[in-house]
Amino acid sequence: LTDEEFKRLLDHAAKTKLNVLPDMIQFAAITAARYSEITGLLRSNADFSKRTATFFDTKNGEDRTIPLHHEAIVILQKYPFGEKFFNVRTREIFRNYFDKARRAAGLNHFRFHDLRSFAIRKMLLSGMSEIEVAVVSGHKTLAILHKRYSRIKAQDLIEKVNNVVNFK
Repeated sequence: LTDEEFKRLLDHAAKTKLNVLPDMIQFAAITAARYSEITGLLRSNADFSKRTATFFDTKNGEDRTIPLHHEAIVILQKYPFGEKFFNVRTREIFRNYFDKARRAAGLNHFRFHDLRSFAIRKMLLSGMSEIEVAVVSGHKTLAILHKRYSRIKAQDLIEKVNNVVNFK
């Protein structure tokens, strides 16, 4: 997913009748959280003063506390009512609106879970170490993180390569 494709996806998500969809997409892209972690996030499991959120009973069977980017906090603060931040009645309703948005954005083979790869790639390119990214993403091994999720391309490294040696 490129930055431009991500913007198109957000634009089309905002045109659906599922008001939380753009925020869920953006939250996933910031946190690398899974759909079940996002929809299961309880208000009581977010601590704005510490800037953290805890996901309980994640896919790998462990609880995980993540640091929250200031934009993630802004998103969560939009939803001050109810036990959960993102109240989506059923996964089918979510999938219906997400599929409409992704098709309209021209992302025919894109899944919501792919936002996890997008987030991890962004974290790695920002300079976070693989260990730091694994803490956020919940990966138990760096091999899985690297093999399945890093997806860094040569174009992503041009600026960094140019900063290695300055011949002037």
